[in-house]
Amino acid sequence: MRSQPANGRYFPIEPPRFVALTRDWSLASGAGAAPRRLRNPRETELASQRLALLRPGLDVTVYSLPNAIDQELGEQAVTKALEMLARWKADPAEMRTDRSRQIVVFLEDRSRLRVLDERLRFARRKFGAGEGLSSSRKPQITSRSVTEVAVLRLVQANQRDRPPEAFKA
Repeated sequence: MRSQPANGRYFPIEPPRFVALTRDWSLASGAGAAPRRLRNPRETELASQRLALLRPGLDVTVYSLPNAIDQELGEQAVTKALEMLARWKADPAEMRTDRSRQIVVFLEDRSRLRVLDERLRFARRKFGAGEGLSSSRKPQITSRSVTEVAVLRLVQANQRDRPPEAFKA
């Protein structure tokens, strides 16, 4: 498992700990399969950071975080995200070519985790009518369904010693 963060980013979890937390998950294995991944996200907006993604039965991905986010907070958030994703660890893989499912965990405002269940449907383009052989084989997204599963508030280290009324916003 390669872990090369982009400039100004870091991975909030070490690869051995990542493997240990996901060891009993039913993920794809075999030739060419990478069931555990450490990746840099494509989008880098600061309000909402993509933390982890699970494609049930296939793979789990942890994304790098910007250096502006405290490393202790990042480790706590990713550990909690993997604990939340463990709910779907035994779900079977979606083996249809016209459907895809992924569970995504976002870190929002450095204070809460948002879990979304995203389902995609695909359709193949018809060969001819302006479509070549190579483009007709690429699926086109026909529908996207996003469901919010949970929102969890993170307790940071400096807030653990405060009384509960200090958490109310």
